[in-house]
Amino acid sequence: MSNLDEIKILDAAMKKENALLDLIECGDKIFLNESNKKIYNILKELYFRGIQPTLNSVDSELRKKDLRETVFFDDFLNSLTQLNVIIDHSHILNNLKYEKKKNDLKNFSVDYLNKRITLDNFLDKTEALCEDYDIDEKDCSINIGDYAGIDIDDIFRNDVSVETNIPQIDNFLGGFFVDDLTIIAARPGEGKSTLALQIAKNVTGNVQVFSFEMTRRQIFAKYINEITGISALKILKKKLSYNEIEKINKAKDKIKNYNITVFDKHDDFRKCISLMKKEIKMSQSKMIIIDYLQLFSSSDGLNPNQKIELMSRELKKLSRDEHIPVIILSQLNRSSEKESRAPKKSDLRDSGAIEQDASVILFLHNNKIIVDKQRFGRTGEIEDFYFNREWSRFEQKQIEPFEKQKMFGYE
Repeated sequence: MSNLDEIKILDAAMKKENALLDLIECGDKIFLNESNKKIYNILKELYFRGIQPTLNSVDSELRKKDLRETVFFDDFLNSLTQLNVIIDHSHILNNLKYEKKKNDLKNFSVDYLNKRITLDNFLDKTEALCEDYDIDEKDCSINIGDYAGIDIDDIFRNDVSVETNIPQIDNFLGGFFVDDLTIIAARPGEGKSTLALQIAKNVTGNVQVFSFEMTRRQIFAKYINEITGISALKILKKKLSYNEIEKINKAKDKIKNYNITVFDKHDDFRKCISLMKKEIKMSQSKMIIIDYLQLFSSSDGLNPNQKIELMSRELKKLSRDEHIPVIILSQLNRSSEKESRAPKKSDLRDSGAIEQDASVILFLHNNKIIVDKQRFGRTGEIEDFYFNREWSRFEQKQIEPFEKQKMFGYE
């Protein structure tokens, strides 16, 4: 890829915000020219400081950092005068990424041949490069009037949402819509993971759970707790009576039917995105759950707000590209706890970007579920559905332990 093409995309990034966001999502690795790479990093820094990246602001920032001559900025400006009307920036980006992938593949091959990386590492790195960036132009746009000639059943198909088979949630939300992000947010101990896992086991079809909060053993113990009422702590420590072991064995037979794939070994964001796409193809997954967003790691060198903003945007894109609902668990800042009030959208930790990207935002507060945002529906409290901490599940009504024992036949 020529130096002029790299300059074209930098020019587009200074003129169009969507071009700059696409470029930030790709990162500086697509640039082969070191001067262009440094100019890109100045653009990114200005954007996240709330300053519009323009030739003047970039020039000023380069002077402050004493980098103007280092990046040959006068040559950059001269090159811009050669440009005609900016062509489609996405086309240039795809070409840049393709060239960068070829260069990376050569480097990976050399590293493997020189035994600097193992075969497994080589395969992992090359697999990550094999994403398809081609765009189906026929599916990119439609004249909205053309919908008038399409049967209503074809426009609003049965697969536009994934139902949880939990009546209280499905009646209020209509299930979780494909192409959409849903946020479940709460302070620690309010039942975020419990609700997410309850949704996962009830969905018809495979559900991916990316768990950075709990290990697979802890998730399994949580499901045992939900079915039997035996404390997850007792299960994990194996301090069990004979009767409790019998109950656990019966519960295990139920859990065998859960179609849930748990990922708890990798927290690198890019690696996880690759795993999500691979699992969708292998298992025809119906839903992705992330527990929780702030625990993703990233090597992009961004601050927490910037990191969450880019992750949220990429997960939104994944949801739309793969037509799958993505549920993101998120922490809240401490304001609501200090002020002893119900949470609100401004309490979402580290970034307001997830508030904008999400179509639905659920807050958990005082053992209840509050729908704070629903782009196509009503908001308010989901009634007659409460968090039972002892049994680690949400249920129709709060039942006293003695009543539970009689209902489920446990002593």
